[in-house]
Amino acid sequence: MATTECITQTVPLVKLSGVWHVSGTRVPLDSIVFAYEQGATPEEISEQFTSVALGDLYAVIAYYLHNTDEVERYLAEELPSVRRLGARLNRAGIPRECATD
Repeated sequence: MATTECITQTVPLVKLSGVWHVSGTRVPLDSIVFAYEQGATPEEISEQFTSVALGDLYAVIAYYLHNTDEVERYLAEELPSVRRLGARLNRAGIPRECATD
């Protein structure tokens, strides 16, 4: 009789102040999704966000691909507040990339 084994992997995402980030970094989920949707490979995204391990990028992208509707709803709800934060950072002279990586 064959047995079935299941491997479960935790998605490396954590919610900080209402915004999902890659665990252990300040890189928001929307930045990863945006780069991926613009055609960047995980390796290219890794070069842009050096604090995110390549394996974590693959896990986050896999999560996005398996839960596209849920992530898109989150982004539609959260994106306005993220844009407001970006505008505040720009007014303060802080590029958004510096605040998230």
